[in-house]
Amino acid sequence: MDILNIANMNKKYIELAKQKLKNHKVSGSKTELSIFQVAELIDVINGKIEKFTLNNSTQNFSVNLN
Repeated sequence: MDILNIANMNKKYIELAKQKLKNHKVSGSKTELSIFQVAELIDVINGKIEKFTLNNSTQNFSVNLN
């Protein structure tokens, strides 16, 4: 897997994190996210966490490109 594919997957992961956080804000007190999940989403958006998931695998990998 090359760096461009990893970067693209991380970009999509950040977009998904932004959407989840937006949904969380709209849901207000009816949200299903824990404070730890919200904190992780914020870290993803701020670039502190980069993740990608390989198809046909149940493992998540954390990649720090810094």
